[in-house]
Amino acid sequence: MLGALGASVALLAVILIANMLRLRPAPRGAPVPPRIDATGASAVVDHLAAAIRFRTISHEDPAQDQREELARFRAWLETTYPAAHAALKRELVNGDGLLFRWEGTSPAAKPILLMAHQDVVPVEPGAEPAWAKPPFDGVVADGFVWGRGAIDDKGPLVALFEALEMLAGSGFRPVIIPVGAIVEADNPAVLRFPSHFRPATPNDIRIANARRLRGEEAD
Repeated sequence: MLGALGASVALLAVILIANMLRLRPAPRGAPVPPRIDATGASAVVDHLAAAIRFRTISHEDPAQDQREELARFRAWLETTYPAAHAALKRELVNGDGLLFRWEGTSPAAKPILLMAHQDVVPVEPGAEPAWAKPPFDGVVADGFVWGRGAIDDKGPLVALFEALEMLAGSGFRPVIIPVGAIVEADNPAVLRFPSHFRPATPNDIRIANARRLRGEEAD
């Protein structure tokens, strides 16, 4: 069951990212991303479990944040996904936000934006006994990876990096230029990201979050 879980996560990541990066026909002779075997699937599960163990918690009061934990997580990402980090240009935004750019083969093509965030919300004090598994242990059991952020949002973040690592490691280059921003929407770092794309204010972010929570489409 564990192998099937890892294979499903990794396969979904590759399909989604590869389809987005191949909006235009790839040049003939372009490398084909490798298939995912059982060993690779197990590694995906291990990577997600490891990511959960980093207590990258965002608090309402930023003074309570453990920025050294975010620095440790960045170092882990770089070590775990060396091909992706070699192919993409990384920029730190407001200290802890991450902005990645992957130069495409067609500078005139419009870019796409891939997003995830590296932090999680706190666990309410005293609520730990109510958790089926400890929130930051990254337990793998019963066909699941358990912990704070497994779904929101370290699962998607790890899936994104797994796909980028496979593509970059195979020599693939996108036709367009994908730009990946890895931030928590309520983190101050996110307020500087829109300046890379269009002018925005803190109120823009609040409105977008409110619409998202209501299930509405945000601008």
